[in-house]
Order: sequence, then structure tokens, then C-alpha cells
Amino acid sequence: CQGCPSEGAYCPGGNRIWPLHGWWTSNETDGFVMECRPHLRCLGGRTSPCTEGYSGLVCGSCADGYYTQGDSCVKCQWWWIIILALFMFLFVVACIVFVTFVPAIKVTRIFWALLMFYVIIAIARMAPGQTPAFLLEAYWNIRIAVFDFGEFLRPGCWLTAQSFTQIFFVTLVCMIVYLALFLLAHFAWSYINKAYSVYDGKGNRLIRNLVIFGSLSYYVLTLHALQAVTCYPYRTLGGTSLLTAEIGTVCYAGGHIASVIFGYLILVLFSIPTPV
Repeated sequence: CQGCPSEGAYCPGGNRIWPLHGWWTSNETDGFVMECRPHLRCLGGRTSPCTEGYSGLVCGSCADGYYTQGDSCVKCQWWWIIILALFMFLFVVACIVFVTFVPAIKVTRIFWALLMFYVIIAIARMAPGQTPAFLLEAYWNIRIAVFDFGEFLRPGCWLTAQSFTQIFFVTLVCMIVYLALFLLAHFAWSYINKAYSVYDGKGNRLIRNLVIFGSLSYYVLTLHALQAVTCYPYRTLGGTSLLTAEIGTVCYAGGHIASVIFGYLILVLFSIPTPV
């Protein structure tokens, strides 16, 4: 006979272990409990159910109809998703028009202003559990300013249950589309308007704007790439590795394989060389 775990468990006898509130186990006879973070995700008890809105291993994923906001899963509001999608479309169009036609000095000033949003986003990521809900919502809604399209569009509300893989690829695809639209607008306007010059007195307009785009997208792409490749093996699960960014995702299985591949490509081809 082995002793009952010293924390997070109640042993009713036999080979059974029931997790307390804030703890989880895959089965009462598996002989272990795992702590849920935050504790509100797991209800504990014999069958170890998840709180409404949570699902998966260690209740680490969001259920259908919920999206990730910091450490929590928030119920989707469909009318708000439509507004966000429309706002994103207008934002992208405005950015393309702005960087294509506005003088260099104004573009540079706006660029420095947008960099300040990185500080705000970083604050929200540092302690989401201690940030008031209304303030956290505001932080999440300005993510589009730093091209964090995946978090902003909340794919868990209009696809299947939200996962890190969805956020990763939605962000990546949106950035590629945005870059393609910008290049299309630039070259189309250069062809239509013969008076439009690539050189605006401050250097090459196209190269400068590509550098600005790369600088603004660096944080989001690098962060998601690092999250995609960072896993931790859990001995209690037989050595199974779980994604650190979303503990409900099993690493190197299913859709996560593609995330790992693209994550390493982004780090090797973009994140590491860019500062150099």
C-alpha cells in the first residue's frame, strides 16, 4: 500500500484517488493527481469533471463556444465577433492605405506609437489572473495593433473548440494575407499612378514599410513560435509531453506536429536572423 498524495487528493480506500477542487486525474485508479492552473478549471471529485467552458487534459483547453482570454475561457458573444471581424477588415485596409500613401515622417511616428502597445500587451500577459476582467478585455481587443490576429479573432467561437494550433495558424495566415494585400496595393498603385514614386525623399518606401511590418509582427510571430515548440514531459502521464502554452494539448500529435514544424521555421528563418 502506498500513501495518499500529500496535496490535492482524497483517498476513499482501495486503489482509488479522488482529486480535490483545483486538481485533476484521468481516472480514479490511475494513482496520481495533477494541479489545474488556475484552480477554477477543475471541479475535483470522483469523475474529475471540468468547470463549464473547459475541457481536455487537466481541463487545459476551452470547450465549444468559448475562447481563451489569459488563463480563462470566456463564453463567445456572436454579435461581438462580427464587430471584431469588421473592425479587423477596416484596420487592415487603413494600414495598407496608410503605409502606401502617407509621408515617411508620419509613418515613423505611428510606428513608434504602435510599439507602445507592446508594453500594454506584455502587462496583460504577465498577470492575466490578477487583471480585472474589463481591463483584460480591453487589452485583448487592442492586440490587432500588434498584428496578433489569432487572439483577436477568437477562432474558438467560429471554428471547433479553440486550441493553440488554431490561434497559431490563424495568426500566420492573416499576416501572410495582410502582407500580400500590401504588396498588391503598392505595385498596383505604382502601375496605375505614374507619378507615384517608390522613393519619397526619405529612402525606399517599399523597403521601409516592409521593415516596419517585420518589426511589428516580430513579437507575435516569435512568441507563438516559441509557444509552439515548448513542451514539458509529465511523469504522471507516462512521460507524455504537454504543450506549456496550453496544457490540454498533447505535443507531437495531431495538429501540433504542423505547429512544431512551422514554429521552428519561423524561429530559424525570421526570429533569430532579424535582430542580427
